[in-house]
Amino acid sequence: MTSSSNAKPAGINLSQIGSCAKVGVRAARKSAMDELKKLGNDGLSEDLRKDLEADIQKMTDDYITKCDALFTKKEKDIMTV
Repeated sequence: MTSSSNAKPAGINLSQIGSCAKVGVRAARKSAMDELKKLGNDGLSEDLRKDLEADIQKMTDDYITKCDALFTKKEKDIMTV
């Protein structure tokens, strides 16, 4: 059980962890997009590349939303003493 004096710092720390998780998701997106560019230079059709880019962006958005929801819920749990 967390005391009220420790709840706020724990919430702040959790917020920082949530931000790091989202940065990790975005870094994975950048890496995937870079690989698609390389494949595009090696002959991958532009239509297929654009479709894959859209899929990657949708997955990124979904995971960012999941991260936000998870960390918001956990933050509420911590702040409820």
